[in-house]
Amino acid sequence: MPNLSTLAATLAMLGGPAPQQDRTDEIWSHVDNRIAIQQDVWFEDGQFPKAIMLLRMQFQYSPDDSDIVTNLGWMLGNVERYPEMIKLYETFWAAHPNDPDSPLALGQHYSNKKQYLKAIEVLEKSMIRKPVPNTYRLLAKAYERLNNLKDSLRVYKLLAAKYPKDETAKFNVNRVEKKLKNPKK
Repeated sequence: MPNLSTLAATLAMLGGPAPQQDRTDEIWSHVDNRIAIQQDVWFEDGQFPKAIMLLRMQFQYSPDDSDIVTNLGWMLGNVERYPEMIKLYETFWAAHPNDPDSPLALGQHYSNKKQYLKAIEVLEKSMIRKPVPNTYRLLAKAYERLNNLKDSLRVYKLLAAKYPKDETAKFNVNRVEKKLKNPKK
């Protein structure tokens, strides 16, 4: 007698009922799509507290989803609830210390607020794990804003080496090298 998983797979191939996990995934996909639509409606209507409430609910059932965390943090920032936003980002980062991109939203927040030392402190820690290009860009720009051109150049060179087709990275390497050779007097 075949086991249930073999039977479910056979039924699925024959056009029969989908296995339970596939069905569950499909249901959650529809739930997520409906939530996204409702969030857009509330956002467009300026009903930020409702959108935040819905994002919090999503976060409860998907606490490892960086998109949900980023969206929730962004919405908290829209209503100037910065301490909550920072706490959310820090909590996510602490829960995912090996994810090179988990500190990105926090670093972005500090960069947006022109708190470049804090941005550097956050983003530099993720460099050993080879994060996404935006982490490199934010970090290099933070160093440059503080006139630490050597570290800015170091980070841009790392970005250019990791992503050799990134023309903007190459441009920034050249730009910062020129600034180092000809500092403003």
